[in-house]
Amino acid sequence: MLHRAWRCNAALAGGFILPFVFIERAFFAANLLKVPDGGYVPLLLGAVLVVMMWTWSVGTKQIFDRSRTEAVSLEEFIPRIEKGSALRPPGVVVFLTSDATATPPALLHNLKHNGVLHEHIIVVAVETADAPRFPEAERAIIEQLSDRFERVRFGFMETPNVNRALGACRRQGLDFEGMKTSFFLGRRKLVSNPDVGMPGWQDRIYILMSRFAADPSDFYHFPRGRVVEMSSQDAV
Repeated sequence: MLHRAWRCNAALAGGFILPFVFIERAFFAANLLKVPDGGYVPLLLGAVLVVMMWTWSVGTKQIFDRSRTEAVSLEEFIPRIEKGSALRPPGVVVFLTSDATATPPALLHNLKHNGVLHEHIIVVAVETADAPRFPEAERAIIEQLSDRFERVRFGFMETPNVNRALGACRRQGLDFEGMKTSFFLGRRKLVSNPDVGMPGWQDRIYILMSRFAADPSDFYHFPRGRVVEMSSQDAV
């Protein structure tokens, strides 16, 4: 990489780096002597943190990939469900989703177990923006999917306040009142299954870490007393 950046031959770049290699090896050899006398403690703590981060990354990716393969397209779901006989209670409900193109699992569970689809449904997807701050006027994209369904995409870099952001969307014609709206969240109950994804010991670590994850209703600043959780069981 050095000879490419400086446009010099490999031998010259190697001669420049070689003294630094000898210095680093001397420091490394000196620090190895401290490992039996307590230097193993930070190494052990570092190894534990690496395993935990690796487990969280792998487990989250596996769950996301599996949910993508099992997801129902929102554009295909809406025309089919509009012809159904599900009850249509009045009011506005918000369903949070991590995939803007897929039908939120909480919506599917609500339809399956309760047999209802509210009069006005807002599907919200929160996406991480590349910029540290987004002007409010450019933060939301509202798509009218049908007479009853709307999809709102938010770009956030800072901690998202979905309730406030939806309130700002009223200037764009969105029918929303925070204290008169129900927010539906999907809650996953994780169970260990070594045949599905990670080994059993990693499953247990991932399940333990997930119990300490931030509550979505607090993280997204949903109004107190307006959140409905639909639970499902997933294997890791």
